[in-house]
Amino acid sequence: MPCYRFYINSNLVKDAKIILQGDQLHHMKNVMRFKIGEMVEIINGRNQLAQATIDKYQGHQMGYLTINRVYTKSITDKPVINLIQPLTRSKSLDLVIEKCTELGVQHFYLYGSDQGDISNLSSARHNKLTQIAISAIKQSGRFDLPTFTFTDRLYNLKIEQHAHPVCFGDTRQLHNHHVGFTSHLTLGKYKTVCIGPEKGFTDMEIHYLQNQIGADGVKISPFTLRSETASIALITLIAHANLHQS
Repeated sequence: MPCYRFYINSNLVKDAKIILQGDQLHHMKNVMRFKIGEMVEIINGRNQLAQATIDKYQGHQMGYLTINRVYTKSITDKPVINLIQPLTRSKSLDLVIEKCTELGVQHFYLYGSDQGDISNLSSARHNKLTQIAISAIKQSGRFDLPTFTFTDRLYNLKIEQHAHPVCFGDTRQLHNHHVGFTSHLTLGKYKTVCIGPEKGFTDMEIHYLQNQIGADGVKISPFTLRSETASIALITLIAHANLHQS
């Protein structure tokens, strides 16, 4: 993890003065113990990275820095990967957001599943997931922060055209040995992955996936996977396939 890299939700401009507060300031001053005059890196989740010098601290409330240089990273050739993920228990969803951010997911569509126990996302929970994603982009060296969309039910979700084609983890043919596993080449074409809850998709959800957004069912394992395992495994396979096709 780049221990000298910190996040601010602001445009980065050369010679500009910026202020770090909250968790980012605490990590810089109290955890990493950076001193006045030392240089750190700042990212904003918008494909910008800056080198900045620490000018002064105002107690534990604010850290003042001056931006010395700004780099902008092009994303025109970056493969698009989105994840449609059911709301699950806190630790499970936290793990999915962290690992799939590290793997390159750009947008998370979170939904309340028909057979799930959680159907809403509070503002506090949304903020927590955003903080997890921020830590993950710092960990992985990404410059872009993934975004989030929430809907109460899967079939109320609107998928943009640029997010197609879509695939979903299909367990209906799990024990049918005549149905083979989805090939590495085929997985590489998908831009959006949809994962079901622990109890599986309902018929209405399957109908939406196949008939409303034209999603393809894929099979990657002979076993029934937990939701978080399926998300991380399928995103890993698609990200790897994209690398070979780019």
